[in-house]
Amino acid sequence: MEDKIISTEELKKKIDAGTGGYFLIDTHGAEKYQMKHLPTAINIAEDENFVQKLEAAIGIDKNAEIITYCGSPTCKRHIRAAAMLREVGYTNVLRYSDGLAGWLTAGFAFAPTE
Repeated sequence: MEDKIISTEELKKKIDAGTGGYFLIDTHGAEKYQMKHLPTAINIAEDENFVQKLEAAIGIDKNAEIITYCGSPTCKRHIRAAAMLREVGYTNVLRYSDGLAGWLTAGFAFAPTE
């Protein structure tokens, strides 16, 4: 099955709408997430326990819209995370393949850091 990709513009519209209905997952480790992440994103690092951590954080709705991302189109974390979700039956998984680099290039603001 081919990955569904969401563009920078589509993701920006979704975030700006503020209506929710999706989970935006930053697949970096906690340290990188703390430095820079997209608005509305939650941090679940891509590793062997990714699916279990995601389900503990957001529940187990296999039809939920889940968008994974990492640093750039060459980063593989979001690709592996999306594949793991599809393997266990999640049906509405998208990848934001432009990642942090694409967001920056578009001139959009990152979420405030603590």
